[in-house]
Amino acid sequence: MAGKRSSMRTFKDVLRLHHREGYSLRATARCLRISVSTVSDYIRRAAKAELTWPWPAKLTDEDLRRWLFPKPRDLARRPAPDREWARKEVAPRGVTLHQVWQAYRAGQPDSYSRFCELFREWRKTSEVVMRLVHKAGEALFVDYAGQSVQ
Repeated sequence: MAGKRSSMRTFKDVLRLHHREGYSLRATARCLRISVSTVSDYIRRAAKAELTWPWPAKLTDEDLRRWLFPKPRDLARRPAPDREWARKEVAPRGVTLHQVWQAYRAGQPDSYSRFCELFREWRKTSEVVMRLVHKAGEALFVDYAGQSVQ
């Protein structure tokens, strides 16, 4: 999961230290107290956006943010997987969600993590929960979800 994004000021300082002052990635990271991977990511994003130091004075922080951190594609427009089909496929013992995703992905662009996320969200709203109210020591409940014993 991605961490909190630094301010545009930090981004500008990274480019200034790296390009104008000639600091290495590690030295830049130490000066700004951020990780080396963040420094590397910022320099890679600047190169991809073809930004050089110094950049135009009319470039605002909001313009800079849009160039460097474009919004992800709209995932809501993608067709949702047939979750009922996936639930029936996962039901038999020994069938994993990964195996179901491999069968599903033939014509779909969704990644495995996105497929699992959608499936879990759907399952939270569709699963039936049975609450058993009992006094302590009155009954014994055993829950076993593994393969059957031969």
